[in-house]
Amino acid sequence: MKKIILFICFSFITKLFYSQCATPNPVTTSAASLCAPGGAVNLNAVSALSSISWYTVSTGGTSIGTSISGANFNVNVSSTTTYYAEAFVVGSSGAQTYNFTGNMQTFSAPVTGVYTLQTWGAQGGNDGLTGANGGYAAGEYTLTVGQVLNIYVGGAGTGCNNSSGGGWNGGGNAGNNGCSGGGGGASDIRFGGTALGNRILVAGGGGGAGNSIQAGAGGGLTGNAGDAGGGTQSAGGAGSPAGSLGQGGNKSGDGGGGGGGYYGGGAAYADNGGGGGSSYIAGVTNGTTIAGNASMPNPAGGANITGKTGAGVIKITWSIVGCTSAQRTPVTVTVNPIPVVSISGTNALCSGQSINLTASGANTYTWSNNSNLSSISVAPTSNITYTLRGTSSAGCLSAAAVSLAVTVNPLPVVSISGTNALCSGQSINLAASGANTYTWSTNSNLSSISVAP
Repeated sequence: MKKIILFICFSFITKLFYSQCATPNPVTTSAASLCAPGGAVNLNAVSALSSISWYTVSTGGTSIGTSISGANFNVNVSSTTTYYAEAFVVGSSGAQTYNFTGNMQTFSAPVTGVYTLQTWGAQGGNDGLTGANGGYAAGEYTLTVGQVLNIYVGGAGTGCNNSSGGGWNGGGNAGNNGCSGGGGGASDIRFGGTALGNRILVAGGGGGAGNSIQAGAGGGLTGNAGDAGGGTQSAGGAGSPAGSLGQGGNKSGDGGGGGGGYYGGGAAYADNGGGGGSSYIAGVTNGTTIAGNASMPNPAGGANITGKTGAGVIKITWSIVGCTSAQRTPVTVTVNPIPVVSISGTNALCSGQSINLTASGANTYTWSNNSNLSSISVAPTSNITYTLRGTSSAGCLSAAAVSLAVTVNPLPVVSISGTNALCSGQSINLAASGANTYTWSTNSNLSSISVAP
């Protein structure tokens, strides 16, 4: 049979558009504290989809720095200080265009905002008939500055192929007999990874052509049927073989391959056109799809087109007005004093005795004898120094340990000297020695007594 080969090449664009700036979300802050004499501390404030500007005054003044929402901002303080957090959204406008490369491309959000994503699937390859056009899918997606979209621009299927010709990104190959068209590749945007499960928006590719029944255009939530069925939201289009998740059916025999899509279209049953792949909008808000046989936006601008021919076009456009929160939110850094602790109690005792020592000036205490009580009873057997540290209710530890030296005095060894016998009516002198003061059994406190027993 006679084959007519027609190559049509266009760019593929995805469009992203910023919404106008709304007042930033309310700011929530976390207070901070540290112990004297102060030092470095992290401030933290959260305002969803915004950045934070830090001030030392509630209004006016000059920002001391910025941070992204939820990130720490480091300051040095020496006394209790109140800072103020102001949420802001950076204004920006611009445009960026992506063409088909056969590889994943990326887009990094320059500012925070709501983007509108537009995708067009690629056209299937030709045979005796023309390959079906790609579909259209669009929606909105919120990105924070620096977040990345992974962009897959579908390649057009090529005509008059044998076991090949499927467009890049899921287009099914033409059959291994004859000369048919490969399915067009899907165009999709992925967030958070590169797997099929990371797709947030998909535009279905058109089915590859055969010689009799026209191939099905890319979806729509369901790809259009050719000789084979179009992909749906839950299964590949029926065909020979059927399409699958992200892949159009690869034809075995003479006929067109299925278009790529969320689920790919089926390959043709005979020398006919394959089914179109389905589009997908469940990962975006305000999503819409248009099948490749209907009027849709032209990625190059101007008048609408009926389906996407060739490979795709991705255009990223944004325009957003910067704005700040209505008022600043205070966050106070408290510098807590270091406790000054002291020990009270007797610092001398006799061997065998005990004394009470009392701590003051803090909330909790640690003694050198490992006690944590505020008052301890000790009975040392030799001279010793007790040390103490205290912690305040704010968790601040005393700067240095205080100490109390305790002296343990030995017990005196006393003796009595004098005559131990006398005649009735006589008296004798008894002398005490070995101590400083004395107490006799006669209740005398003299060191020497005269007795007449």
